[in-house]
Amino acid sequence: MSSLKTSTTNSLFTAKDIAEPLASVTNEESSQLKKYFYEDNFDVVGFHEDGKITGFLDKNGELFTEDISDKVMRFEIQNLITSNTDLNDCLLMLEKHQHLFIIDKSHVNGIVTRSDRQKPAVRMMFFGVITIFESKLASLIDLRYPSNSWETLIGESRFINAQFEYKKMVEKNLEVNLINFTQICDKTDIVVNDPILLESLTGLSKKQAKKAFKQVQNLRDDLAHAQSLQKWFEDKDILTLLDQLSIITDNIEKQFK
Repeated sequence: MSSLKTSTTNSLFTAKDIAEPLASVTNEESSQLKKYFYEDNFDVVGFHEDGKITGFLDKNGELFTEDISDKVMRFEIQNLITSNTDLNDCLLMLEKHQHLFIIDKSHVNGIVTRSDRQKPAVRMMFFGVITIFESKLASLIDLRYPSNSWETLIGESRFINAQFEYKKMVEKNLEVNLINFTQICDKTDIVVNDPILLESLTGLSKKQAKKAFKQVQNLRDDLAHAQSLQKWFEDKDILTLLDQLSIITDNIEKQFK
């Protein structure tokens, strides 16, 4: 799986936007572990010695003894990221690891877990990828179909709805294009029903494209209504879907060159 190609949104968000400080204890503070694990519901707590966090303790370990130093798990390079790690790269790493640790100037001071994938920065990045796709697609359709000749590629009722909203803007003396008043499903229907666009933008069959675009629409609806993204990460391979959409967006941009 590759990183999302739409750098416009990627560069805005990094690991620090979803990271949390890593709580830690010293060997003498082992009694605090029960609070962290069972009251605060942390899965991982840092182990502090010699003035810095040198490892971590896992909730599933046998930890409730006076000496916990022999239960400490050391950090491994594949679990370490910086606060400036691109957010999408961070999400890709969380596909393989339950948690990642933030390292700054040789000191670990933060943590990112899979539960952090629900945070606003993740949602904004995903919504941004979809919004950029829709905006660029609208511009391409307007260029390819002068005088709104795309009308025959969407349902009649959908076209009438778009016209109704468009006329309200015209009455307010706001200069806009009719295509901007269609829904995302209308724009993707135009792609699906235009063999040249379908091939040049997606490289998919009509059936495959319909399925992919439907998933994009469902994801956007869930994002807009603040629904949980858990099912998308667990069952629907959200990162691959958005990577595919970013590639399509890149292909749209190539049409203008």
